[in-house]
Parts: sequence; C-alpha cells; structure tokens
Amino acid sequence: MANLLTTIWGATFTDSKGNEIDYLGTWTLNACLPVSSRYYSKADNLATHGSFFDIIPGISDPNVFIPPRECS
Repeated sequence: MANLLTTIWGATFTDSKGNEIDYLGTWTLNACLPVSSRYYSKADNLATHGSFFDIIPGISDPNVFIPPRECS
C-alpha cells in the first residue's frame, strides 16, 4: 500500500474580461508537484478540470524558457 500526501489550494481571481474564476488545485505536499486543477467561471457556467500523470521533477534544460532574440 502506498500513500501520497497532498495539499489543496483554492482562490478566486478575475480574468482579463472581468469574470470571476474559482480555482482549486491539488499538489503533492513534499515535492509540490501538480496532481489536478479545476477552474470554474460563474459568468459562463463553464468548468475545466485537468489531471497530471507521470511527472518528472526538475528541468533538464532551463534555457527552453528563454525566448529567442527574434521574440524580444
């Protein structure tokens, strides 16, 4: 039997259109890896849910986050 401790974070924020969005995310407690996320828009009555699988912590090449010169 295996155990996985998680923590749940929630917040309400306003998107660029002025709509309130409810957010709820589940993360592993020790490594802070995402397990699931949920967004709900009251104005649109629309919910999205995502789950994360087979996550490998760490970034092998952090340069992938630096935009190319032509994008500056």
